[in-house]
Amino acid sequence: MRDDDYGIGNSEVRNFGFHLTKAENEFFKEDLYKPGSIIRIKRKFSKKNGEEWQILQDGELSLTLKESRFTISEKNFLHTAAGMQFLINCFKSGMYSVSKIKDALKEKLKEQL
Repeated sequence: MRDDDYGIGNSEVRNFGFHLTKAENEFFKEDLYKPGSIIRIKRKFSKKNGEEWQILQDGELSLTLKESRFTISEKNFLHTAAGMQFLINCFKSGMYSVSKIKDALKEKLKEQL
């Protein structure tokens, strides 16, 4: 089969290195696709307010965790990659308040000891 049969020129085939056929695209149902929300954690530091962690959902600020609410061991844990992952998992599981996240963080640190 020639490249012209697919409706693309030779230069396009060389750039991509593969051919798309109708059979490869039939399995994806675009109307059923619902992308999940994107959750990010930003750690900010200012001289006035100290350190804080901001939880952003789809680019909008959802929750702010202030440094003054946490102990030194809790802050040290939140500085690690595991701490950031912990915050994301807490937010995904429905913990939208600082007190619930703090309680879960205390239990997490007790498990690690």
